[in-house]
Amino acid sequence: MRLHLFFLIDALGWEIASREHFLEGFAAVRSPASPVLGYSCACIPSLLTGRLPREHGRWAMYRRDPARSPFRSHRWLLRLAALTGREEFVRRRLRAAVGNGGGYNGYWQLYAIPVRHLPELDVVEKEDLFAPGGVPGYPTVIDLIARGDATWRGWNWRTPEPENFRAFGEAIDRERHGALFLYAPDLDALMHAEGTGSPSVSARVAWYDATIREMTERARRRYDDVRVVVMSDHGMADTIGTHDLWSPLRALGLREPADVFFFLDSTMARFWFGGDAARRKVLDLLAEQPYGHVLSPEEERRHGVDFASREYGETTFLLDPGHLIVPSYMGSHASAGMHGFDPDAPPSTAFFASTMPLRAEPRSILDVKDVVEREILA
Repeated sequence: MRLHLFFLIDALGWEIASREHFLEGFAAVRSPASPVLGYSCACIPSLLTGRLPREHGRWAMYRRDPARSPFRSHRWLLRLAALTGREEFVRRRLRAAVGNGGGYNGYWQLYAIPVRHLPELDVVEKEDLFAPGGVPGYPTVIDLIARGDATWRGWNWRTPEPENFRAFGEAIDRERHGALFLYAPDLDALMHAEGTGSPSVSARVAWYDATIREMTERARRRYDDVRVVVMSDHGMADTIGTHDLWSPLRALGLREPADVFFFLDSTMARFWFGGDAARRKVLDLLAEQPYGHVLSPEEERRHGVDFASREYGETTFLLDPGHLIVPSYMGSHASAGMHGFDPDAPPSTAFFASTMPLRAEPRSILDVKDVVEREILA
């Protein structure tokens, strides 16, 4: 009987895996894989579907779509925030109201998004990305696994990572499955907090290495054929500079959202304009900033983020690797490490490994689904 073991380790980049000699001597294939432009909310759907963001429709955690915003029906909470200044309290209430029974079952957070902007925004990840049908209209690696084995099991961010690894090991020892899938988010959080060079990062990668090897040996004692795939969605860059873009934008004196509406992620800023005059003012301001650039139409096409309806922004300002917008809608403090930079930058490169020799190694996360379908699950 055959068992497939899948591990998706968030933010395990090729640079880090190479530095730590991750799975050397264990995997038949160890390969760098270029990501797509964006954060995990773009990279993981692209990894699982083999499609660019413009195809599967997910690039950021939020898109501008007032008609479908789940926050418009909670205006009383937003008015409370305006009257009392208790935005964090309101965010917690909204998170509970929309997430519990609101039909938004994917991963999303409100972070430090100004609550007055929420009625303009729709949450993109409504479905559980790690369940069959997680990307409507596009089969995912999860769909392939479930199609081949109705008794497969999976673990993700909804339960703590140590608990998931324990349950994963118990499933190997006590149950019979054709496939087990585990998504591990803790390395990503650790590098956000401490950077890529932290001893804690090296220790965590070493633990993943030892645990995957040990679980594989346990599986081989019970199964005739054990195939292991370890993948990541992107890498991580250490922070080398922070920049306040919020203050100069407000100093332009433009009305929000009538003249301009913007969303400040940690490594990019997305803009919508009410007219040409506001557009010129903002573009002139962005041209003065030495730590990033506005994506050209050709770059948008190449990265697969040229959305026809511009729901993710009419203009995108992308920061150089290692530079962050602080404060941003993600918070008022800089992370020690961050991703979401140019996919061609070396720290962005993701990682792929397989215990099976492959006819063609994936060179992009977009190749992984086809490799899994044609060679791993075949």
